[in-house]
This record gives sequence, structure tokens and C-alpha cells, in this order.
Amino acid sequence: MGKDSILQQINDYRRISNITIREISEKTGINYQFLTNVFNGKNGISVERLELILEAIGLDIELVQK
Repeated sequence: MGKDSILQQINDYRRISNITIREISEKTGINYQFLTNVFNGKNGISVERLELILEAIGLDIELVQK
């Protein structure tokens, strides 16, 4: 499963769970504007940062990859 697909799942989950990009930014230390661009498809993101985001919102990479 590619990063784009994982990002889409994360985005869907955060919307359903009412988790804001600002909250993710605060929990991960990743710049808010950068994250906004990532979720809008304007920036790429490293696997390491994806893992930080997953941890911040309480998702397991194993579950997302299925």
C-alpha cells in the first residue's frame, strides 16, 4: 500500500474522529501548514512522519496497511 493511500485513510479517520490538523501538528511537532499541504496533496511526506501522525491519532500502521 502506498503513502497516498495511507494518507487518505488517515485523513478519512481524522475527519470521522473530529481530529484537526492543528491537533496533529501539536502532538507531532510537524508544522501545521506543511501538514495542511500534505493532506491536500501538495506536499509529500516521509514514512517517519507518517508514523508520527499515526501514533498521534492512535492508529496502528498494521491496521492501516490492510
